Amino acid sequence: MSSITPPGDTNLYAPPAAEVGDIATPDTAEFYVVASRKFFMLFFVTAGLYQIYWFYRHWAQFKRHHNLDLWPIPRAIFAVFFTHSLTREIEARIHRSTARFDWSPGAIATTFVILQIASNILDRMAWRNIGFPVTDWISISILLPMAWLAHAMQRAANMACGDPEGASNAQLTVANWIWMLLGSILWALALLGLLLPQEIA
Repeated sequence: MSSITPPGDTNLYAPPAAEVGDIATPDTAEFYVVASRKFFMLFFVTAGLYQIYWFYRHWAQFKRHHNLDLWPIPRAIFAVFFTHSLTREIEARIHRSTARFDWSPGAIATTFVILQIASNILDRMAWRNIGFPVTDWISISILLPMAWLAHAMQRAANMACGDPEGASNAQLTVANWIWMLLGSILWALALLGLLLPQEIA
């Protein structure tokens, strides 16, 4: 649950909150900004693969914004080691403003990392046909809480960039549709393998 208190509502002479109040463009924002509808569509239709790009964009934006010497790609691939760092940076940005956004960055990051590790273990078990089809179904079901947690981080990032609704990145692009098409094919193959008798699959 989150609440946003716009600065200056009760004091006409209060100084403007430029840190979070100014809406940055998607290219200049400190973090990756995306609307909720677009986020969920890309996350679920790509079977969670979107999170790799999602982490990459957050760190790429952060690197560009601060002109830092860091590698976004490794931080995206090994996201379990950098999720807490990302939520801390988002929280620090929010704290530098006078706006208010209530969330639990540490708890959200920890739970996300635990689920990510569990998902990776289940995927490896599924590939080795261990516990089929239970491991597959559990692995798929984990996508739901992972999406909810990642979305909580995204809402905070949107707020930190002065675009709470992610309006500056709400439209699906051609690349988005291509990735969703590929994701749909992946879903079809995965479900086919789950629904067919094990001997045929």
